[in-house]
Amino acid sequence: MLDLGQFHSCKYCQGFNIDVDKHSPKANHGTFRGPEPDIFGNPQTTIFFDRSLSDVLEGSVRGCEFCEWLDEDWRTNFGDRYTQLRSCAQYSQICAETYSRSLIDRLPLDDIEYFGLWENELPSSQIGGRCHVRTRAQIEVFTTKDDLAANFIWNRPINREPGSQKNLELARNWLDECRTSHPDCGSILEQRYMPTRALKLNSQAKSLEATVHLVIRPPVEPYVALSYCWGGDQLHKTTKAKIESGNFSIDVRGLPSCLRDAIKTTMSLGLHWLWVDSLCIIQDDISDKMIEIDQMPSIYANALVTLSASKYAAVASGFLEPIDYVKNTSMTVKLPFRCPDLEDMHGNAYAMVMPDSRAIDPIHLRAWTLQERYLAPRVLEFSSLQMRWVCNYTVPDEKQGYSDGWKRGQNPEDSGIVTAMSYQDIVKQIESLRKHPALECSIGDDLRGFWEAIVHTYTARNMTDSTDRSLAISGMGKALSALYPDKYLAGLWRRSMPSQLCWTIATPENVYSPGSVPRGKRTLHPRPWRYQGPSWSWTAVNGTVDVMLGRACDKDCRAQLLDAYIELVEQKAEHGAVKCGILTLKGRMRRVMCEEVAPIDEYGAFVREYSSNPEDTTNQFMHLTRLLFDCLDPPGTVESEIFLFEIGNCVSLKRRGPVGLVLQRCPGRPQRFTRLGVFRISKEFAGRIPQNIIAEDFRNLINQPWEQHLENELKWFDDIEPTVIQVE
Repeated sequence: MLDLGQFHSCKYCQGFNIDVDKHSPKANHGTFRGPEPDIFGNPQTTIFFDRSLSDVLEGSVRGCEFCEWLDEDWRTNFGDRYTQLRSCAQYSQICAETYSRSLIDRLPLDDIEYFGLWENELPSSQIGGRCHVRTRAQIEVFTTKDDLAANFIWNRPINREPGSQKNLELARNWLDECRTSHPDCGSILEQRYMPTRALKLNSQAKSLEATVHLVIRPPVEPYVALSYCWGGDQLHKTTKAKIESGNFSIDVRGLPSCLRDAIKTTMSLGLHWLWVDSLCIIQDDISDKMIEIDQMPSIYANALVTLSASKYAAVASGFLEPIDYVKNTSMTVKLPFRCPDLEDMHGNAYAMVMPDSRAIDPIHLRAWTLQERYLAPRVLEFSSLQMRWVCNYTVPDEKQGYSDGWKRGQNPEDSGIVTAMSYQDIVKQIESLRKHPALECSIGDDLRGFWEAIVHTYTARNMTDSTDRSLAISGMGKALSALYPDKYLAGLWRRSMPSQLCWTIATPENVYSPGSVPRGKRTLHPRPWRYQGPSWSWTAVNGTVDVMLGRACDKDCRAQLLDAYIELVEQKAEHGAVKCGILTLKGRMRRVMCEEVAPIDEYGAFVREYSSNPEDTTNQFMHLTRLLFDCLDPPGTVESEIFLFEIGNCVSLKRRGPVGLVLQRCPGRPQRFTRLGVFRISKEFAGRIPQNIIAEDFRNLINQPWEQHLENELKWFDDIEPTVIQVE
């Protein structure tokens, strides 16, 4: 565990008593004003100390490491403003902003967002109240399990030795408890499936001084599945040549650290079978890869437990290595904590600043690992700062979670890693709906919402080879197919067609990202030079997918899907890679001229009405129409004709207007098209049109009132007869 003796403590920092009930500043002079209540009338989470800036400055001079850190942080980040406050230090009271993931209560105390200086004479800001000078770093808070503060601070010291025998025995106890005592995990106890290949671990494998064997068609026995980041091509992998050689033995000592740790952990759990994709799938056999990837739902759903090697981005690093938190820790201090409702009893709050403590582990940034986490009923996760257990029993109520220290639940920064529901949750929800005939009709819509949330999260993750875009989510597609009868069409579902075709590449503000993302213009990628999927599917291009427009035209969908043809790379893997896909659609379509290819703002490019005469300048400029391209370089759209195919009418947020596909005609095939993006016609764009465009000379040019011109554009498709087209 952490060496708590290295946490600083002196008479100066011991004056910083954390009291979560102290929400009012001390009246040093005049009338004091504390934090305003929130919209529900509850007090804010700002707490106050009976200490001023004068106390910090004195402590800093006297060698208090905590006071030195506060003084240095404020001086570095607030310069002149902080210098001014130092001249009247006795009037600046110390405050702090606390955070609790309960959201409805101030406890348990998870961390301190900042320490700040309360400036009573300044106006209150929306964030921070009258605290305009505050530390930049977030402060992690924990205490020991036997401390008086343990019921109010749930975080525990970091276990520095995740691979110790004691820690691995703890993991085995968690597994045994889950198998025997968790009622919500009872449905996953019966195993009827075994992967095509698995690694057989003998009794000496734990010492890493022996060999393991790759077994083809192993007997049905409990096994462990590994979820990890490859970090590039694998030196140790199963090939056709190895299978043909008949030599299925593997030298454990030659394996990378991550795989050796997986073997050690599996043996420590009392199990003897391990599934690792690089060793259990023939990596240079396309047919075998397609078939085995299609088996992912069964592989991970039937594994007794999935090991998640979360902390490293490459297989060369072992997840059982000791945790070195000291090199990344810039401040450690032990502060007193007043225990609420314990007659002014005090415990200890250990606070430290670790810049990397909230970094998202590499495994949660990889596309391939998303479905592995969703499909696994039990996960033993080795993250950067803790070993953690997650199963059906722990997920609904995080306070009951299992960990060897640090956080009981997952990192607050991990909220975007997965959606609120796991696959096991959705299975239980569907089973519940089927018990009530009146609610059964909502199953399809619930599954669509679940799928769209998965796609949004999945496409925001990183992928080394973009041609895998359809493969790395195929397991989830197959899993959902088992819950509801629907046809899977290259990442979309037939029952949700054609409105689901109106996906877009998300704008930065709608994209989950681990770091800062510039807002404004849409983030687009170059068009892939290798085939990834049919143009109408989000698998064809790269970038984070958003489904808002598709949902918006659900209630007024005007196009029809007449037919869908899909040719698979491997016929046995119907949710996998696609050779080609052709949709036959019936709807209204208009030919237009693209005015500008590069998105002029976050709403896309403009168009003009089509004219066969290139010198005709009377064709109207479309002010309410925006083209949202899928890629940076849509081919053939510079001053050329394109087609807008209406899918439906957007009815969300009381903003009606046509929505549909931006298409380009295939050479020599007048009724065959490829997708370039999505268009939207909306009255809300009128407020963003530059005033010089609405000048009087333009009104005269179009010979009609401005308002009537906009109204006509909203009804642009009303006088068009439907036509039948194909999109490939």
